[in-house]
Amino acid sequence: MRDLKYRIELFSLYDHTNIEKHLKKMAAKGWMLEKIGRTFWVYNRIEPQNINFSAVYYPKDINEDKNMSEDRQNFIDMCTCAGWSFVLSSDKLHIFCCKNNDCIPIETDAQIQLECIHKFAKSEIIYGYFFFIIAAVIFTAFSGYLICKEPIETLADSLDAIWFWPFFIPFSLYNIIKYLIWHKNAKAAAERGEFYETKRIIRFEVLFCLPLYIFSSLLRTLMILEIQQILFVIFLIIFAAILVCIFKAIRKAYSKTKLSENAKLFFKFYTAIVLVAAYIAGIVLIYPIFPKSSEKFKKDSDSFIPSSYTVYHHKNLPVNLEDLIPINGVVSKYKFNDYLLLINLEKTEQYSLEDNSIELSCDITHVNFSPIFNACKKEIITISEKVAKNGFTIKKEADASVWNADEVYRYYKDGEPCNSYVVCIDDKIIQIIFGWEPTNEQIAIAAEKLKNA
Repeated sequence: MRDLKYRIELFSLYDHTNIEKHLKKMAAKGWMLEKIGRTFWVYNRIEPQNINFSAVYYPKDINEDKNMSEDRQNFIDMCTCAGWSFVLSSDKLHIFCCKNNDCIPIETDAQIQLECIHKFAKSEIIYGYFFFIIAAVIFTAFSGYLICKEPIETLADSLDAIWFWPFFIPFSLYNIIKYLIWHKNAKAAAERGEFYETKRIIRFEVLFCLPLYIFSSLLRTLMILEIQQILFVIFLIIFAAILVCIFKAIRKAYSKTKLSENAKLFFKFYTAIVLVAAYIAGIVLIYPIFPKSSEKFKKDSDSFIPSSYTVYHHKNLPVNLEDLIPINGVVSKYKFNDYLLLINLEKTEQYSLEDNSIELSCDITHVNFSPIFNACKKEIITISEKVAKNGFTIKKEADASVWNADEVYRYYKDGEPCNSYVVCIDDKIIQIIFGWEPTNEQIAIAAEKLKNA
């Protein structure tokens, strides 16, 4: 039987009312609080007992070495004399317990209690969440810039992060506003000499999910990344860890100064802002050095052999190889769909099992948000340096009537036309590679089916 229990507790540490009720329930189940962490609280097994708890806030910080100051110790001694047993301290929060229901309340002045809570909550609620709002705005703006510049690659590689950061803004505003409303009501009650219970505020559920989100995203991403991209991810993690260590060292240095509490909070807050800015600047500077995960042009069709395939019914693909050219035997058909919020990607590969030289490749980018259509088109038709070195170029076709399309681009190698095209039809950007020289009739059939895809 385990003597220790680790629980994820999502209390705001200023929420003394619900902390006291929770600890009372845990003691009744046979668990006494032993340690308070940012997310995990540790409990030690005891005999189930009816124990009352009091969560009290002392305005001065614990020293970095956790030694109690003399006046803090005097405060604890005073509470002990009143019949309360000291349990533990966490930052400005002290936990006391009492097995006697007749213990004298530690808090006797509502205004003093509110003042102590507010000093503590300013750093945890107001300044903390305000920092998250600034960080979320910065990352959201940076994501918006990348979407405008390279929408397909950005949405394909960073979709989870793009929707995740904007959520921080209303979440943080909710917590700030909720606390300020409580503080206003508590202040009015204190002026009447009444105690006002703290209200439960969701504390860092998103931050608790963040490690799981990062782990799952990294695991999923690392499985498909090339070594260069893996090194970039490792760089981001190491860089972030270094900045966190720097912030902790600076915060420790501030705590040893004789500055006022407000001055310490001010410098800690702006230090965090500077370090976040440094992290973003580092990403912007390093990002161009690492190769991108997507290529603008596929290999020659006769050298491409799918590593896996699925045989689909004809209706599953926008255009079928059999619609364009007579096929004797079975056709291998591979299809992949990826829904990326503002765009949808559909990739298909087909080839004859009896004649690998007869194949058809088609990548369709459905643009669901028209303002980024041109950016998507530019990203697709831009020839990368790697492709250009192999002699490839891309030119706009003067006559797009045979395709019945808005625009048509064709790839060339060493000045000779390839059977590879980029076709813009309505809200779709289509990259199609024929394994043969298509006739105008075959092109018209393919274009009609792709238009209705």
